[in-house]
Amino acid sequence: LVPDSGGPGKFRGGLAIERKWQLLSGSANVTIRSDRRDHLPYGLKGGQPGRPSINELSYDDETVILPTMISTVLKAGQILSHQLAGGGGWGDALTRDPNAVIDDVKNEKVSLEAARREYGVVMCKNTGELDYVKTKALRKQRKNKEKKGFRL
Repeated sequence: LVPDSGGPGKFRGGLAIERKWQLLSGSANVTIRSDRRDHLPYGLKGGQPGRPSINELSYDDETVILPTMISTVLKAGQILSHQLAGGGGWGDALTRDPNAVIDDVKNEKVSLEAARREYGVVMCKNTGELDYVKTKALRKQRKNKEKKGFRL
């Protein structure tokens, strides 16, 4: 699962899955269609979009980002990386239960930075628990700025 790939929301979007394949010998035909790089998985009711898909082809020290739709031939030794798009979130991320965000951080679904930036949740560095006072203040500040027309 790819951390921070689900769109922020009261209900976070599903996380993307990343897979890698290496062709050990011979050649193989590969066809990829991953439209959600150009057309992000949208959020609903104020939720944010999920992270876009990406496909990369690596060989030796070179990595190339592939187009969203491609039919190509893999050669022995090449590595194909495919990351699905994350799902869009539902609802305002600032209304997500702060304890659910802390659980997401502990389970490596959301980074500590994204918890603060996207959800307005502050985690106590010493204990790993919710800092309720700082979270309440940060969310209030963010909501006041959004009312004035700013999006952080």
